[in-house]
Amino acid sequence: FTSVMFDGSSKPYEENVEETRKVVDYAHKYNATVEAELGRLAGVEDAVSVEADKAQYTDPDQVQDFVTRTGVDSLAIAIGTSHGAYKFKPGQKPQLRFDILKEVSERLPGFPIVLHGASSVVPEFVKMINTYGGKMPDAIGIPEDMLRKAA
Repeated sequence: FTSVMFDGSSKPYEENVEETRKVVDYAHKYNATVEAELGRLAGVEDAVSVEADKAQYTDPDQVQDFVTRTGVDSLAIAIGTSHGAYKFKPGQKPQLRFDILKEVSERLPGFPIVLHGASSVVPEFVKMINTYGGKMPDAIGIPEDMLRKAA
């Protein structure tokens, strides 16, 4: 593999830092890059479920410390997107925290930021993500009805 995605976001902050650092140390020995997650996304991914009330936005005050102490190559942050086919209630607009995205991008200028669960984000939000430093030039998302059929 050339890259690894490690999600220690369910653990307390210090434990997430420690576990992520171990993954980075191991992966970098083999020239693999590491993406880690800070903040918890709601939804289901790889049979792991996080209820909406257990989701947690990324704290911008932690990002610089996390990146420095872990040595990760990219950082997945939680701004309100969610994993899985059923992202938001039908007819409900997602409450995405672009203020967090903006602050994180200001605190980590030029550092690769990842948004998981963004496959059905509406075009106007993709435009805003790109405004705040995102690189989703041709992203149109997957229509909700197609996601429901696939689920």
